[in-house]
Amino acid sequence: MAKIIELAQERSQDNDFGHTMDHIILTVELSKYLAAKEGADEEVCTVAACLHDIAKNNSKAHGLRGAEEAGKFLAEIGAPDPFVDQVCYAISQHDNDLPKRTIEAKVLWDADKLQSVGPLGFARIFANRLIYSKQNIYYAIEQAKYWEEFFQERFYTDTGRSAAMKLNRFMEEFFSLCDAVRGAQLDQLLDDGYHLSAGISDGSYMTAVPSDHK
Repeated sequence: MAKIIELAQERSQDNDFGHTMDHIILTVELSKYLAAKEGADEEVCTVAACLHDIAKNNSKAHGLRGAEEAGKFLAEIGAPDPFVDQVCYAISQHDNDLPKRTIEAKVLWDADKLQSVGPLGFARIFANRLIYSKQNIYYAIEQAKYWEEFFQERFYTDTGRSAAMKLNRFMEEFFSLCDAVRGAQLDQLLDDGYHLSAGISDGSYMTAVPSDHK
């Protein structure tokens, strides 16, 4: 596993801020959690998550390119062919909107996309649009809304879908408040009886996985 992590670290050095080694590590941890809940092969999910973005900066279809490179690398370090095939299939499917044939591919997709919804997804998309697209904050907010809704319908595992739904309930209220301030409609905010979702106080909206899996 050390060689696999080393390759992931090496390749992530030139990635954009949304696909650094922090993203890889979180994808691995989320994949392990989802694999345990969904009955997937944890080793396949872990290795696929570790290597899923190794071609991020080399190709627009980085899933297919990454799968090809991962296959060669895993074969060189002696991984068995069936294992390599499963890992490579999962990697090849993490950046397209096609149906996934294996539970491991579904786990990787969900682990990756849970970072594109909720507060973390908002932060990544908002920053990306400001820095790379050089757009104003309102455009960035609308883009974050769009991708929040886009991914909500595209989670494959029951666990991933449930986590995404809780995150989405928080974000719907967040976006509603953004719209209220933007439109100078402050009644909702100034209502003495108004409190931001109870989910914030008990952590249910903010926590996609238990603390021991973070």
